[in-house]
Amino acid sequence: MLKEMKKTAIISFVAGILATTAFLHIKDKLMEFIYPENSIRYSSNLTRQEINKNRKELEYILGDGYEERFSEKYNKFLKYKESLELARVLEKEGCFSNYGIDDYIALLKTGKSVELVKELESRFRADLCNEYTLLLNNGLPLNIIGSMDRFYVTNLAKDLKDNPIPEEFLKYFSFNGCDNSIKAAAHNPVLGADTKKIQEYLQNQLNKIEQIDREKSDYTENSSKISNIKNINTLYLIKEYVDYFEDPNNLKDITRMLDEDLNDPFSEHGGVIIFEDNKYNFKTINPAKKDLKNLEDNVSYKTPAWTKYVGCLGDFHLHATTEDDSEYAGPSMDGGILFGGDLAALESETDRNAYRMNCVITKLKGDKFNVDIYFKDVISWHILGSNSAYSTGRGIVLDLGVYDMIRD
Repeated sequence: MLKEMKKTAIISFVAGILATTAFLHIKDKLMEFIYPENSIRYSSNLTRQEINKNRKELEYILGDGYEERFSEKYNKFLKYKESLELARVLEKEGCFSNYGIDDYIALLKTGKSVELVKELESRFRADLCNEYTLLLNNGLPLNIIGSMDRFYVTNLAKDLKDNPIPEEFLKYFSFNGCDNSIKAAAHNPVLGADTKKIQEYLQNQLNKIEQIDREKSDYTENSSKISNIKNINTLYLIKEYVDYFEDPNNLKDITRMLDEDLNDPFSEHGGVIIFEDNKYNFKTINPAKKDLKNLEDNVSYKTPAWTKYVGCLGDFHLHATTEDDSEYAGPSMDGGILFGGDLAALESETDRNAYRMNCVITKLKGDKFNVDIYFKDVISWHILGSNSAYSTGRGIVLDLGVYDMIRD
């Protein structure tokens, strides 16, 4: 009889354990169905022991910042295996806040959060989580985000809401802004390293091309003093421009862009110039914050903020508001040399690329257009006198001549 009672007790005990286990399993499955996102025990491979350990560690990291009413958010946070490392780094930077859990979760979903915080180090700001997430989700490389200060992160994120990055441009982002220019200057050094020889070649080429009458312009320029430009990279970049406009196929592309701009009464058109496939490529980009109802915007081209980090030779824009914009040929100097305009913009654009060379193309009377490039010669731009390629104090304006529009 005693044996039977012991046997019954053991069976009951085992049955109880099995029943409890089955109940908990069913409960877990039911909760997984009802609350798939509320707790990591239902959505991750972590064991209960790991969950409890991680939660305790997270509570320790948060210290007084932990509040039970945020436990649901913390459970969401804990399902990311790198979240504890993120919390440690954030705590080290003194910027972890339980009120930003959802923002940190958004960062974690990008798959780069811990790496991002480490890259940004002391510049990481908890209040910029949304901005960092937006930059990452727009495809901006981590090392480029890490090079930005707080002011630019804020402004770029704001600009991206209205001017998202076209996917085709993501491959052109570059940490070293001058890489594309150096590549272009070095790809075909057919004239060697003799600066005098390159200067003579360029001068002979420009002498063959009609020059625009500058009497009505804000400035005059004289390409006959190209001999004052000493930097060999700058000279080869100019040569690539000259060679580009000798190709009829390229003239067709520019003609198409001018026609499109003439038919748009609301904004100037433009984009960036990228050296690719061993030649210059003019790639159009929609102007930032284009107002389709404001005719006054047809006097400028606003480059989207993200283009600052595109590895390019420079940007370009068109002066094609009427059939004859010769009065406005060349880069603008609104408000004078020291204030505003295209030349002032060049000043802020050369911080990432000292060899940056921008271009403006102006529609002239009849089927013709003028091309001007403007830049800072790395060696000689600041010593050029007025009787040379036009020195503005901010850079050089060089007239590449007048060309015929070509249509199919």
